[in-house]
Amino acid sequence: MKPTELITRINKGEDLHTEFKERLIHTDDLAASIIAFANTDGGQMIFGVNDEREITGLGDETDPVLRFIDNIAFNNCEPPVTIVQETVRDQKGRIV
Repeated sequence: MKPTELITRINKGEDLHTEFKERLIHTDDLAASIIAFANTDGGQMIFGVNDEREITGLGDETDPVLRFIDNIAFNNCEPPVTIVQETVRDQKGRIV
């Protein structure tokens, strides 16, 4: 996803297929969201964005975050869910 596509998606707000998460959430809550998307038409969880559609970013160390989310999708969902993750740097350099 290009930064401009990210901004467009954020500006549209949350809906049935898009959730914003300012930071990582509890393991059970994250697993529930992943399962909900897997049981419907899919969707996107965008981390580093608050409910007011403001980009807060995830910080510079995204690898541990990506591994954590992968771990939840594989080990806390039955059956395990395959997810696609990507990081995008916005115009101000914040990672989402």
